[in-house]
Amino acid sequence: MIYFFCSQHTANKDSIQGPTGMMRSLITQLLHTYQFQIDFVSRRLRDQLEKLDFRGLCECFSKVLKRPRPSTTMFCILDSINYFEKRDWLEEITHIVNLLRDLIENNELQAVFLLLVTSPVRTRHVSSMFPAESQLSIRGDDEGGRGHMTERQAAEASRRPRKVSNVVYSALGHQKTVVIQRRNGFDGESDLDDIW
Repeated sequence: MIYFFCSQHTANKDSIQGPTGMMRSLITQLLHTYQFQIDFVSRRLRDQLEKLDFRGLCECFSKVLKRPRPSTTMFCILDSINYFEKRDWLEEITHIVNLLRDLIENNELQAVFLLLVTSPVRTRHVSSMFPAESQLSIRGDDEGGRGHMTERQAAEASRRPRKVSNVVYSALGHQKTVVIQRRNGFDGESDLDDIW
């Protein structure tokens, strides 16, 4: 599992601040978890990485993510992504979400890859990058969203059509959007119901 808590990395003095810091952290976690050979790093890419170049980090992340064997299952959690929807970071966070979505949807990954993206509030941009038919929002009660989902809300939510590869739903008690994307490395389809 690799993860990044965006709300904890917005300060200027943070060494892994913003989308560039997120990519640095995710790459480091992948390398520590799976201990890949990094023979794919060219001189050009090495120079970009030494300069902490955002595009170079994204290229490296993409290459590292393609390394695990097909029998590997990877989870990636990006929590509170709305904190990175600032004007200064919007282009970069959009690039990251597109990169992850493209890797999953274009079947470029050998391993099973689950992407979970959360936001404690409605996102301004990120949620629009996923199809509306794969989105499900569950809100709390009328008391400022502090309640729990009712049985009726759960039943209605479970009847909504959803694609196996994309699911968006909201966590209990808050209007919290969660995006789960699944890439199954095998020819057969896997069932997401097992992880509910």
